[in-house]
Amino acid sequence: MLLDKIRAEREPVFVPEKDLKTMKNLSEAGGLKFVKCNFTGFYLDHPSRVALATAEDKIFFYKASFSCKEAMKLNLLAGYDGPVKIFADGKVIFEDMKGTNPIIRDYKEIPLKWSKGEHEVVFAMASNNGRAWGICLRFERTDAVDINAALPEEIVI
Repeated sequence: MLLDKIRAEREPVFVPEKDLKTMKNLSEAGGLKFVKCNFTGFYLDHPSRVALATAEDKIFFYKASFSCKEAMKLNLLAGYDGPVKIFADGKVIFEDMKGTNPIIRDYKEIPLKWSKGEHEVVFAMASNNGRAWGICLRFERTDAVDINAALPEEIVI
């Protein structure tokens, strides 16, 4: 069972004082202001990626919020094409500082145990000197026998 076609929000380009490798939590990025957007294909790109093609690496952020009707075990299925750090509920759950092209759907399977209630996923991805295009994000429920079991529901603001 997969949760697909996720809407998300993204942060305009952020020029970091720290580099992505040393970022331990999202508060280090300052007050992020996200803009609503939709996955129109299998990945969510950054609209100003052409402007990102500079010698100075930048970080951009993607956020999606979910609600679970019950506790569940999931695989977060991630694709990306630049150095990336993924946060769930404010904690780093995955990082790949060697991430590069091409973007491959479901490239990494990251196991999660979510309790009943609301949860948030944030991707922080370095522009890779303009070579990074975006992210893929899906969820697969791994603890349900019933095909009709609940999946996380996206919170649309």
